[in-house]
Amino acid sequence: MPAFRVPGERLSNYTGQTVRIIGRVVGNDNGSPKLQLSSSGVTVSVTGSVDAKKYQSTYVEVIGRVRDATTVEELKSIQVDDSFDLETYNQMLRYSSGKYAALFS
Repeated sequence: MPAFRVPGERLSNYTGQTVRIIGRVVGNDNGSPKLQLSSSGVTVSVTGSVDAKKYQSTYVEVIGRVRDATTVEELKSIQVDDSFDLETYNQMLRYSSGKYAALFS
């Protein structure tokens, strides 16, 4: 399943497209898990047939369709180790789509 890896602050640029996001589980919004995608405060609600209790780790990768800047409809999710460094990951995403994009193609 092809999907773009995007940092949270660029999520709105991918409305209607399939993306891969990694975030810290920070709670739920009416049963939909909420993920914090960066320390800058970007959070998203994950919708679809998702049970908030399904996420057993601190971090989770979601493959899903972007509905808007704050909502992603889950197609699939993958548990990520609790030692995951979200800020380093987000910095890599910024490099891969910015000044150093040629190094990642």
